[in-house]
Amino acid sequence: MLKYLVVSDIHGSSYYANKIKEIYKNERPDKIILLGDLYYHGPRNPLTKEYNPMEVAKILNNFKDIVLCTKGNCDAEVDEMISEFEFKDKIELTISGKRFCFTHGHKYNMDNIP
Repeated sequence: MLKYLVVSDIHGSSYYANKIKEIYKNERPDKIILLGDLYYHGPRNPLTKEYNPMEVAKILNNFKDIVLCTKGNCDAEVDEMISEFEFKDKIELTISGKRFCFTHGHKYNMDNIP
């Protein structure tokens, strides 16, 4: 059985991106699913703890072979340019015979199921 690590809304925090490294070391997930809002904190949000978007990109790019990523409402084309993995609107997977749809939630959600 595959093991998944699901992470959302890092918003440029190298502190939390480093937590991904720690979890990976301890849990060894087969896939890391990123639910968007990776680098930018957004105009409504304060700067995150240890705000360093380029360090976050470096950390996440180290996992490029196992990352599946959805695009969040704070993600832009420039974020895709510094990422060595693809951003998608949604990720659909079958896990243990059940269908899952992973998304950031701003475009697809319970009121707008893809």
